[in-house]
Amino acid sequence: MGALDPRGGSNRISCNQDFFKMWSPEMSYVLGFLYADGDIVDARSSRTQYIKFTSKDREILEKIRFVLNSSHSIRTRPPRPVFPENGKGYISSPLFYFRIGSRRMYADLLKLGLTPNKSKAIRLPNVPDNFFSDFTRGYFDGDGCVYSEGMKNNKPKKISVIFTSGSPLFLKELGNSLKNFLHLKHNKVYISSRAFQLRYRMMDTLKILHFMYSTALTNLCL
Repeated sequence: MGALDPRGGSNRISCNQDFFKMWSPEMSYVLGFLYADGDIVDARSSRTQYIKFTSKDREILEKIRFVLNSSHSIRTRPPRPVFPENGKGYISSPLFYFRIGSRRMYADLLKLGLTPNKSKAIRLPNVPDNFFSDFTRGYFDGDGCVYSEGMKNNKPKKISVIFTSGSPLFLKELGNSLKNFLHLKHNKVYISSRAFQLRYRMMDTLKILHFMYSTALTNLCL
């Protein structure tokens, strides 16, 4: 790769350039979020590489920006038509985003397994066991949801946790890890209309939510 070139775009705006060099709860969460709702880009025309964070929730981007010691501006992308390869077109929701120009951070993320245009090709990185709940929570806040069905006495009859990805291999590896950590009943990956999903119900759902949120050492969560 050669010597790092300090020039280029947002590189002039301050942030912690060494954030991804050492594992921590904060670093693990942000890495998980990047795997779900982020991207890294090699913009050769501007002689730098970019790390881009995207979310429908501005609040979580503000939290991530804070732990990165970043002063980059959060911008808004208005709704726009989307035409998937398979399935109906639709109008996207408005999104918030910010991006950091840093060859150093880009190189560190490559070493951790993140790649440009990663949506269909990502695999689960080698996360230390004591930070896996933070990584999972970061991914879930980027590309996960809780789904409830029916109500009885003001409580849902059924509750599910769903992880979504364009990479079935990533979800399979995530499912295997969660099964080993939490002794879950299954780890089947399903095909949805525009992506793949890893779904859990009832007791497995409660185990996963407890795993992700009860040990959170920071307020990095939705």
